[in-house]
Amino acid sequence: MKHMRATVVRTFVHRPPIVAVDQGNLQRLANGHYFVGWGHQSRFTEFGPRGTILFDGRFGRGRVDSYRAYRLPLVRPAPVPASSSP
Repeated sequence: MKHMRATVVRTFVHRPPIVAVDQGNLQRLANGHYFVGWGHQSRFTEFGPRGTILFDGRFGRGRVDSYRAYRLPLVRPAPVPASSSP
């Protein structure tokens, strides 16, 4: 921080290219994969440790901004018990 320098450790390239000019994020997954949210592109990609695309998706139609995307386990809520009315 003192010298305000950064070092590129790893790069991920989407084919065909996606350019996220703003927003977006990178999540390192427990299995060694990486999950990229492409910001205002409303796209997301999971890369293997060597940069291979394993999963690629999008959401919305037209212009949809996405500040961040995360890959998390799906947790289904417990069913709501039927109310018993007297």
